[in-house]
Amino acid sequence: MNKSIILILSVAILGLGGCSMHHPQNAQEFRTAAVASSMASIESIEVQRPYKKVVKTFKKYTDKCLAKAYEITSCVNGACSTSVQTYTPTLISTRAGTELHLQLDMSNAVNVSTVSEIPEKGMYVLVLDAVPVDKKTTRIELYSGKWGYTTIKKAVKGWATGEVKGCPDLTAT
Repeated sequence: MNKSIILILSVAILGLGGCSMHHPQNAQEFRTAAVASSMASIESIEVQRPYKKVVKTFKKYTDKCLAKAYEITSCVNGACSTSVQTYTPTLISTRAGTELHLQLDMSNAVNVSTVSEIPEKGMYVLVLDAVPVDKKTTRIELYSGKWGYTTIKKAVKGWATGEVKGCPDLTAT
């Protein structure tokens, strides 16, 4: 991922909480902040796939594909620094609905703790809700920042439809 994009995404994530610079502390706060923010993206789709199959696919790929850490080296004006970006997914599933939360810990790269408390596993970058509509249809609500994480969003939507088999490149935008 381009190092400039990392900085831009960091600022965008910070802005998702609004002018107060409050980091959402849980998935519901992230959803609420997304609804109120012009820097957020909310997508709603219905997939022609049974809810149980959608959940099975999420269970197959979530930890395998999204629980990753990457070392990032960035250089500005000849000064280089290395940091680790750690993605932590959480999948909560019941018969009534499934939630996929993705958090990104960049605490060793960008120190924003003095501005606002960051959740233990990092800032929320994506929240997906899946609910059954009928026996053959599942509704997906996807909350994220407006910019970045395109490959991740494409992958999770593809997992829901059954069209994507495999993992996204978490270092790509």
